[in-house]
Amino acid sequence: MGPNGIRIRLDRPVALLLNEWAETYLTVTQAGYKCLIDVDTLKKYYKLKSQRD
Repeated sequence: MGPNGIRIRLDRPVALLLNEWAETYLTVTQAGYKCLIDVDTLKKYYKLKSQRD
């Protein structure tokens, strides 16, 4: 992965937040990220988005 991570061709940046406080979730969401809270959901999201392209 390069500096862009797995963001290639996705709608907006994605953040994986594991065991974070609600304030962190809110801040990251307000910064324009789609927040995911577990690895399985991240994998499913990436797979779904990859199939659309």
